[in-house]
Amino acid sequence: MLGVMIGSLSSGQISSSFGRKKPLVICLAMTGILSLATYFVTDLIQFTAIRFVLGIFTGGHSTVVVVYLLENIPKKSRMWINTAISYSPNVIILGIIAYFFQHWRTLALVISALHIPAVALMLYLHES
Repeated sequence: MLGVMIGSLSSGQISSSFGRKKPLVICLAMTGILSLATYFVTDLIQFTAIRFVLGIFTGGHSTVVVVYLLENIPKKSRMWINTAISYSPNVIILGIIAYFFQHWRTLALVISALHIPAVALMLYLHES
């Protein structure tokens, strides 16, 4: 969680300086790559280090995506869009995925694979 805090605190300034799209794409791509790297770890130290860095990019993405949506979604739709990307629905979806892929290595592989279409879609977003 320390990594998430670092990513959340630093991503605001980065996205203000470089725009929202670049940090979003980079953070999402790195979370996919680091999730894949989790699949290949051989000890607890590697796992902890990768998860720490993964937390930095996850915190960065989580912060910037909310601002991006608030800038680009009509006011009347903001509440339900924000709810759809919030923590609770994602935990439910993760629980369903984890039910089908119960080994943690397989789950890490599946989660990293889900980042491929997400990054591809993000490349088509306009800069805010």
